[in-house]
This record gives sequence, C-alpha cells and structure tokens, in this order.
Amino acid sequence: MNFYLKRAQGKKDKIKIEVLSGKSVIRTIGVSDAVEGVNRTWWDLRYDGIDKVPRAAVEGFGGFTGPLAVPGTYTIRLVAAGAATTRSVDVLPDPRASTSLSDLRAQLAFLLRIRDDESRIGARILKLRAARLKADKSISGPNPSAATVSAVRAYDQSIDAALNALYQPADLAGEDDIRDPIHVYEKLNSLAGFVSGVDVAPRSADIEELNTLETQMRAGLAKADEVLSAGVRQNAGAGGRTRRRLE
Repeated sequence: MNFYLKRAQGKKDKIKIEVLSGKSVIRTIGVSDAVEGVNRTWWDLRYDGIDKVPRAAVEGFGGFTGPLAVPGTYTIRLVAAGAATTRSVDVLPDPRASTSLSDLRAQLAFLLRIRDDESRIGARILKLRAARLKADKSISGPNPSAATVSAVRAYDQSIDAALNALYQPADLAGEDDIRDPIHVYEKLNSLAGFVSGVDVAPRSADIEELNTLETQMRAGLAKADEVLSAGVRQNAGAGGRTRRRLE
C-alpha cells in the first residue's frame, strides 16, 4: 500500500492504516518513520492478532495470529495529521483453490471465535498473576503477622488452582504430559492451528471440540472471577466468620 505525505512524520505524529470490513476495523497497522513523499507499507491480508501470555506452554501461533481475510472488498483508511483518507481494495480468491466462499467464511468465523476466547483467557491469567503479586508483596515487609502470611499462602493456592484450570505454565510443560497436561488455553491454540492449516470449513468434530473447550473455558473464567472477587481473607476466627479482607 502506497501513500503520500506532504511532510515527514514527526516524533509525536501518529500515523496508522486501518483495514475495514464494512464498518468494522479488522486490522490496524502502525506507521513509523514515514518520509515526505511516497511511503509504502504492507497488509498481509490478516485480521489483527493477539499477544500470547508470557511463560505459557503454547507452541505455535494458531490461536494468536489473526486469520486470513476472505475474498471481498475492503476499505483502507489512512489516518494522519488529524485527517482520514479512504480507498477500497479487492482481495481476490486464490485461483489455484476450489474452496467456496461460504466455506472460507465459516473457517474465518471459527478462527475469530478462538482468537476472542484466547483473548479472554489471557486477560484473566494476567489478572490472576497480578493479584498474586500484590498479595505476596503485602507480606514482603518486616514482621508480617502469622495470620496474614497464612491468608496470603491460602490465596496463592486458590490462584494456582484457578490458573491451572485455564493454562499450563511453561516451566512445567514437557516434564510429565500425564501429570501436567496442556489446558484449555493451549488446546484452543492447537485447534486453531489445525483448522487454519488448509482452506476448508471446520469439520463437525472441530466444532464439537470447540464447544467442549468453551464449556471448560467458561467454568475456568468463573472460577477465576470468584477468586479475584474474594481477595485475600484472614483465617476464620471464632464462629467461622472471616475476620477481615486484605486489600
């Protein structure tokens, strides 16, 4: 994609190119170091991807790389110097492929569904990690009470259980596949990699597998939300009541 600028991009100038399908932005491409005159950047015909959670036992990028756009007409929007300029572009089908447009659309919808699932799980993993870091920091000072230490340790265990329902930490991967198997986060990525390998619609078995994984995902997210909502609580005192919650 070529575009023309009257002046070179300054350090504070933000320039981006957006790809739209209808009214929805499906890809945002940041531009840096643009020069005065003609510039060129590329769209690899993919939707926006997402970042993998650090230190997760994920192999490949199937669920994180944005899926390929299907053949059709798209809008390219250049946003620079507070103004937007649009042009349309046609994405043509691969002349060597015989896959129907409806099958490609079914594949796209399937892969976007996985991408959004991975995004939700990843966000919850990061929240759980942050909550544990905050809790551990609360007892890193001098002379924390035994009750506080006990409460934090119990909270850490509940966070570990919630994380274990969502993903497999990389430092455990490969040690024992039976004892430490991959979880829903990694399984979704593997399923996306399999389905995106060829230009065909997902099979009924793929759809059934995704439905099963999403059921597990919803249970894991609910467990994570319960843990995050509870926070660190002091050990129960007389009468079984929680004494206080540590913020």
